[in-house]
Amino acid sequence: MQDRLYHDREEIVELFEAGAKLFVCGSRNVGDGAQETLIKIAKETKAKKEGKEVDDQKARDWFEGLRNERFATDVFA
Repeated sequence: MQDRLYHDREEIVELFEAGAKLFVCGSRNVGDGAQETLIKIAKETKAKKEGKEVDDQKARDWFEGLRNERFATDVFA
């Protein structure tokens, strides 16, 4: 799933900017993979927009703001 998210990252960014929500159901690895991919996309997108490198912590802070509002998981062990 995370490979597809990254492949479609331009569309994912547009959808998130329009207020989209993402619900992930599957194993914990799938949920974690989606999270890490979204953080990677955020870093790249913000770096492009701001013209400078965005550190990992800023991207993670952005992601934490989405958790349970616009990004939710239903994962199993």
